[in-house]
Amino acid sequence: MGSRQEPIRSSVRVCLVTPHFPPARGTAAGVADRLVRGLSARGFEVHVVVPSPDLPAQSMVVPSVAASRISVYPIPASPLALDQVARHVERLDQMFRFDVFHGMLLHLALACATVADRGGRPLIVGIRSHELDLLHTRGYDAVAASALRRADWVAYSSAEAARDFRAIVDFSAKESFVPIAVDAKAFDPWFPTDHNRGVVGTVSSFRPQRLLPGLVDAYAALPSSLRRRLVLIGETSGPKHAPIATEVGEAIRRTALEGEVEVTGRVQAAEVRRRLLDLNVFVRASQREGLPSAVLEAAACGTPLIASTVGSIPEVFRDGESALLVPPGDQVRLTGAIRAVLEDTRLAQRLSSGGQAVARAFSPEQEQAAWQEVYRRCLRLDGGSTTEPGPSGNSSPRA
Repeated sequence: MGSRQEPIRSSVRVCLVTPHFPPARGTAAGVADRLVRGLSARGFEVHVVVPSPDLPAQSMVVPSVAASRISVYPIPASPLALDQVARHVERLDQMFRFDVFHGMLLHLALACATVADRGGRPLIVGIRSHELDLLHTRGYDAVAASALRRADWVAYSSAEAARDFRAIVDFSAKESFVPIAVDAKAFDPWFPTDHNRGVVGTVSSFRPQRLLPGLVDAYAALPSSLRRRLVLIGETSGPKHAPIATEVGEAIRRTALEGEVEVTGRVQAAEVRRRLLDLNVFVRASQREGLPSAVLEAAACGTPLIASTVGSIPEVFRDGESALLVPPGDQVRLTGAIRAVLEDTRLAQRLSSGGQAVARAFSPEQEQAAWQEVYRRCLRLDGGSTTEPGPSGNSSPRA
């Protein structure tokens, strides 16, 4: 990316479409929240569209949140219902006349494309690693191709996902890597203590790809002299989570661990930070991932980390140095990795230091600088675009 650091012009109106936004939790919601707050702090006016199939079918006129130049519009539509999302975006554009559109996922960007084309306004396209799974969905490759061809700039956080989508459309001339941030300064440091010895845990919503019943089985296979407690922290209720919570309960009963496994349900962020210090080892066993905030948070406080070789995890963590990495679904190797950390304090401390070093490289300042550069590139594309006040007083891109 270029080295120009002139301030981005303020009074730009942004339409951001994201599938997750606070009060929802998780990596995607956190990324969107930090992006929006960063843009607002720089004087941008940000309108956040959040498609949700769980909302009643009512008209969307008034934002649910409107403060500090941020308006949030939950809309009654599935994130994959492109026509419905596009209609809501068009309606908002008629009210506010946006200067730039940003879809946090490929298909959400495509839903903005037709509206953005009116007036030649720029479009930022986001790529997340879980979209690789959607490539197996009929027609998604065509959706991805259309969005990437239309994109004025592409932002990604996973080199693996970017590589695979480049095979569909080469966007290498208009791309940026945007790291997912964790504020390492907000976490107290982990130390091995009598209190956390033998305690294994994870922070994860109860979803099929998280392989939580397998984690119960892996823990059960440990020698009883090494293990003390398994702590499962994460959302267990609702139609997306309850079936896996039932499977986890069955695994606990099958392995006779009823008195040794704690399922907390959803807890607040401050409680998560405290709980991470109570673990001897943090495990994220998954069938697929991006770069989860929970993994970066465990690394930030230095809790020894074990994770699956999926998504961006092996791009970021070095096996044996900052984490122990195991193939997804390999219960024998997962048990062996957990046992290695529980038995070897020197290994645990090495992983702790290595994880903290990784987390420091993913600072909020770096994430914000990367997003600022994306918006600078998109609003001043190739150094040849400028922004000037439009009829409403906000900026309108022109070549």
